[in-house]
Amino acid sequence: MKVFIDVNLLIYLNTISDLGNRVSYENLCVDVIMNHKPYVDVLVFDELLYVSWKKYGVPYSITIDFIEKIVKPYVYCL
Repeated sequence: MKVFIDVNLLIYLNTISDLGNRVSYENLCVDVIMNHKPYVDVLVFDELLYVSWKKYGVPYSITIDFIEKIVKPYVYCL
């Protein structure tokens, strides 16, 4: 089954620092990746960059590394 990954999940994974909460989100993502075909729109990446920087102060370079190494290998881009 195809599933669309919205930006909220990716923002939490990119910005969350509490280990207990992070593990929950990572488990959700692993479940989605293993059991479904996750899709992401390019605009989701744009929003991820903007919100991570503007609201949480995460530098662009860290978010870009997150996208390149953790998100893109496992999702299909629309």
